[in-house]
Parts: sequence; structure tokens; C-alpha cells
Amino acid sequence: MKKTLIISLLLTFTAINNLFGQRYDDEITIKKTTVTTKEEPNGRTYKKNAFGLDFGFGKITDDEGLDETAFDFGLRYMHYFNPYIGADFFKYQMNIGSGETNGVDHFIVNPQLMIGIRGSSPQFANNRMHAYAAFRFGFGATIFGIESSQYSETFIGGGSCYEFEIGIHLTRTFFIAYAYNHQGGNVTGVDSEMEVNIRNNYSALRIGFNFGKNTPYSK
Repeated sequence: MKKTLIISLLLTFTAINNLFGQRYDDEITIKKTTVTTKEEPNGRTYKKNAFGLDFGFGKITDDEGLDETAFDFGLRYMHYFNPYIGADFFKYQMNIGSGETNGVDHFIVNPQLMIGIRGSSPQFANNRMHAYAAFRFGFGATIFGIESSQYSETFIGGGSCYEFEIGIHLTRTFFIAYAYNHQGGNVTGVDSEMEVNIRNNYSALRIGFNFGKNTPYSK
């Protein structure tokens, strides 16, 4: 009788030990799997096709000493052939500046239409960030006005323009950048018909957003 009781207790203890031991092993396995999954980086993706919105703030200067506070906004459509090389099929941009020099008020507006190329660095920070650079060129118009107590005139014209931009994507959608924009060409006075060659340079800090589907990349 005692022997049967002892054997029954041993069998019960063994069963309980196996049950909780297996459960403990399962918990350890689940925890290891969970930790491993969290540590694995997200799959690499890039926006193959995207619309972009840009907003910038900076200064417009020219060869005659013009120095105006300015801002810009732009709309883009871009396509990446692979994660490193892409193109801006079009960009419409508007640069607007105004200021005052020696009692003379002035403003300048540059609507521009450009195309360009862009390149991106390898991704980092869990495949969410990357640096990029872009170069664009095209045609832009210039509307330049001056006004003082003795004189007022508006000049209209246009010419070629180009832009260089370098920045970093903090997420797959949002970026910050520095941009340098040049607008050249001749303008003619609306009233005086006086023709002036004008070249202005715009430097700005810019933020922007690219909206498009994230495409997985495989070599």
C-alpha cells in the first residue's frame, strides 16, 4: 500500500513538473521570438512614384544689392527608377519676396516650371531615413515692382532658372533641406518700357512632404 502511494505521488509530481516545465519553455520561446522580431529592421522600401509639396523661407538677392525676405512653395511629381536614382518630371514653384531699401519699397515674384534629376543615399536609422540631392532647371517669369514717394514702376519678363537642393528625409514622407535657386532674364517696365537684365538668387531652408506608396525593394 505504501509502495503504491509513493509510486502514485512520484508519477503525479513528474506529470506536474513536465506540464509546468513545458509551459515555462514555451514562454521562454515566445519571449525570445518577440524580442527577435522587435530587433529586426523594417523591410527596405522607397517611394517609386510620388507627389511632393515644398515650403521654404529665406532671402532673395541680386547683383544690384537687392536683399529681400522671401518664401516659396512648390508642387512636384517625381519618379524613382530605383532607390538611388530618380527624376522630377515637373516642379511648379513660386518664389515671393518683398523689402525696403533707402525708402524704396520693392517686391519680386518668380513663378517657375522645372524638371530635374535626384539621387538618394542608402537608407539608415531602421531604413526610415536617407539623404538626397536634386538639381532642376527650366523657365521662370519675373514680376518686379518698386515704389517710392517720387516713382513707381512694375517690370515683367522672364528667362531660364535652375535650382540645387540637398536635404535629409527624417521619415519616408517628411524631409528638411537647403535650396539655392537662380532666376535670370530680361524684364521690361510696364509704363516706361525700360528693359533691364535681372538676375536674382534665392537661398532658403525648406521642408517638404512626399506622398506616395512605399514600394518594397529587392536586389
